[in-house]
Amino acid sequence: MFHRCAWLLVVLWPWAAAWSAENPEIPYAAAQTGLNRYLAAMPPAETALYGVPAGTGRTAITLGEPFQVFVPSPSTLTQWTPTTPINGLWEETTAWWFPILVQGEMTALLIVDRMDSEWRAVSFGRAEMAKAIGQVEKQWAGNPNGRPQWIMIPQAAQLLYHIPGQAPDNLTRAAIPNLNNKGSLTRAVDVIPSARNAAAKNIAAYKAAASAQKASP
Repeated sequence: MFHRCAWLLVVLWPWAAAWSAENPEIPYAAAQTGLNRYLAAMPPAETALYGVPAGTGRTAITLGEPFQVFVPSPSTLTQWTPTTPINGLWEETTAWWFPILVQGEMTALLIVDRMDSEWRAVSFGRAEMAKAIGQVEKQWAGNPNGRPQWIMIPQAAQLLYHIPGQAPDNLTRAAIPNLNNKGSLTRAVDVIPSARNAAAKNIAAYKAAASAQKASP
């Protein structure tokens, strides 16, 4: 599936083991197969919509180091309080997210997940999200405590990140075009309440639309 929109209801990760051919848990072969398949199916006039600049040669497109994702546990948003530690608030999924690099710049994301007992590439695109992730990764590339940890709150359509080694409760929202610069991290108390409100609003709107559709003749 191609995705033009960056802020769909999707999920993000914990940093797991480093990507290498020696780690059988990372589905690199499926990612490479999926990348080739998506690029072959992509309409030439629409490549930029999915994060591949027009006219980019195949040899300039590579896979970056993948990551898994974190999502909130079912009760996270409703039961969270300002004194709740952020450790343990998130659950991982089975999907791996592979950055798509064009001449070293992250421009898109390829998602590989386990389907019917085998790894398959299931999504390509999310160009704006890739830019947000790439920007923060660059800003914190020298962090001795590890790479950023990413969290997607699907119901709120929000992408958050935590920087290991900084304040224990640091949690910052990544958004385009106003990306946070290094040193301007926020705290969980600054982002979770707004995410909770956005999620409640979106869920209510969805239920209202579903009820209206059901009631219509």
